[in-house]
This record gives sequence, structure tokens and C-alpha cells, in this order.
Amino acid sequence: MSPKPAMPSRSDARTAAVTPPPAARAGSPPRLRLQLHPNRTHPDRKIPADRHARALARPAERGMMLVECLVYISVFFVVVGLAFAAFYRALDFARQLRRNAGDITLALDVGERWRADVRSATGPLQLAEEGPTLILRVPRGTSQTAYLVTEGSLYRRAAQDAPPIRLMSNLKSLRFHRDQRERIVSWRCEMELSSRLKSARLRPLFTFVAAPSPAARP
Repeated sequence: MSPKPAMPSRSDARTAAVTPPPAARAGSPPRLRLQLHPNRTHPDRKIPADRHARALARPAERGMMLVECLVYISVFFVVVGLAFAAFYRALDFARQLRRNAGDITLALDVGERWRADVRSATGPLQLAEEGPTLILRVPRGTSQTAYLVTEGSLYRRAAQDAPPIRLMSNLKSLRFHRDQRERIVSWRCEMELSSRLKSARLRPLFTFVAAPSPAARP
């Protein structure tokens, strides 16, 4: 049996790959032929030339996206901040409007009650001042109803022995006036409320007029 030929090792193959051919040994200087395959599994597959350029440009694109994201986040927070400021400002205006509406409703109720008391008077009304308190006495049969104005508040006392009940507490001014006409005597109540707004365009002024019954004329 003839011996099997020995298989060349990797070192022998590399030596053979870099050994110049016989023709080049005698006549010309040796030339080395070295072929590199970037893909060992598929040597015939070609790598695109722009892959390396795209790989280098990819970190720059990621940096631009991060900057854009920061810009979008800052713009978002600015818009949200402005929206919240507008919302709370509108909420404050709505709260003040609700309070003003409540004050106007209360002033109308008090004015109508005062007019009803004046119309039901059984004798001439008496207006007096006791120190800082303005008092309007309305006789009603055997009892007497009194309106007291002091320290920006309006009180009503249903009877002489009854305790006064506060009707309003946000008055800027309140005055009672007696208007003498040809055949009748009327009373006028001028009321001004304290504005809750710092720069109010309109003054909350109210005027109520009532005439006593003919039996209450002097």
C-alpha cells in the first residue's frame, strides 16, 4: 500500500501564498500576491462602498435628533406653561365674576326688602345719626323696624327689642334721602358696593326708591 499524501497545514498554505512563482525567481524581482477576503464565509459577496460612510454619519444623525428632541420638549413646556397661566387667569376672573354676581343679587334682595318696609310704614319715617351710625326708623304699627349703617355694613332690626341682623358687609357707602314732592314724600336709598377688582371699569351703584302709604304721610 502506498502511503497517503500529507495534507498541508495552514502555515504551509500561507507560506505558499506568499512564495513567489518560479518564473519570478530567475528573471524579475519577487512580487507578492496577497488576496484578502473581508467576508470569509462568502468571499464572493461585495461590501457596499458607502456602508462605511453611513456608519460614520450615524452618530451625527443621532446627535441632531437629541437636539431636536430637547427643542421640542422646551417648546412643549413653554406652551403648557402659557396654557396653565391662561387657565388660572380665566379661573380667577370666573371666581371674581361669581362673587360680583352674588353681591349684586344680595344688593337687589336687600333693596327690595327695604322698599317693602318703606311701603308698609304706618307713620312718618325718621332719619337720625348716632355717632358713626346712620339709623332709619320705619314705624310699623306698635313696632318699629330700623336700618343701621355702620363700618361698611348694613343691619336690620325687625323690632325695638330684637337684635340687629347684618344684611350686607361689603358696602362702600349707603345713604338715605327724603324727597319731598308736591303731594307725596318718597325715600331714596343710594348704595355703592366695594369693588373686588383692582381696576374696575364700572362702579357698582344701586338706587332704590319707595313711597310710604298715604297713612304714613305727615
